[in-house]
Amino acid sequence: MTPPFRRQRPSRMVRPTSKVRDTARQLEDTAKETRKTTRQTTRNVPAEEQIDRPTETRKSSGNGSSSDGRAMLQKALDLLAESRRETKRLQEALKEQIEMTRELQEAVAKQEETVHEMSKQMVEIKEQMTEELQRVREQLETIATNAMDGPQRSYADVTRLTPFSPHNDSRTLQWAAKSIRIPPCSPPCGAS
Repeated sequence: MTPPFRRQRPSRMVRPTSKVRDTARQLEDTAKETRKTTRQTTRNVPAEEQIDRPTETRKSSGNGSSSDGRAMLQKALDLLAESRRETKRLQEALKEQIEMTRELQEAVAKQEETVHEMSKQMVEIKEQMTEELQRVREQLETIATNAMDGPQRSYADVTRLTPFSPHNDSRTLQWAAKSIRIPPCSPPCGAS
């Protein structure tokens, strides 16, 4: 059995920014020019002078290239510092976005909790309303059944049995009895 073929992920190359590429090109161009100038200088000097003054040539070409090198190095350092500042700024912006995202997630969680609570309350209210409606229906059915089963009453029967009727009020009856005085008969009534 052969082991399964493993695919390796291609490593992603980090592309430098355009500023870094421009600076690198400038540094390379400057280095090429320095080498070219150094070669031309050494070719133009006669061989005898090169033998007599090898250190001077090196010093003069070294000073020129060292100042160019220093300028390139300074420019590279400046670009590096600018890149560092930009990176810090981006890190701060990223931190702010992460914080904002966290706050939004908390707000969404609270809203979801509120919606859940409200839906529970709606279910409870619906159940209560269903129970209440069922009770009202039962009461209506009872009233309708009693109305159909009982004898048909006349208007006079209903008014006599109504609790608000003045005929049945005991206070009204007592008042009526007190206000009507029948004088007692001295001789027996009807014996005259």
